[in-house]
Amino acid sequence: MVKHNIINIILGVISVVFAMGIGEFLYRIYLTTTLQTSIEEEIPKHILNFTVHDQVYTKFDQEYGYTFLPNNTIAN
Repeated sequence: MVKHNIINIILGVISVVFAMGIGEFLYRIYLTTTLQTSIEEEIPKHILNFTVHDQVYTKFDQEYGYTFLPNNTIAN
């Protein structure tokens, strides 16, 4: 009797995991086939305006924290 209950519990858990896996798979297929807009189209262009620099323009000072290096220019 106890062995029969354990088998039923194990089969129930396997069934739930399998059903959730199938549901996740189908949901991902739905998302890839129905979503046509990208995240960049939803964000206003002025928010995406930023610059990237290849040099470090600050230094860390124990007393003052981060400060700009002297005689450096930051080109945009």
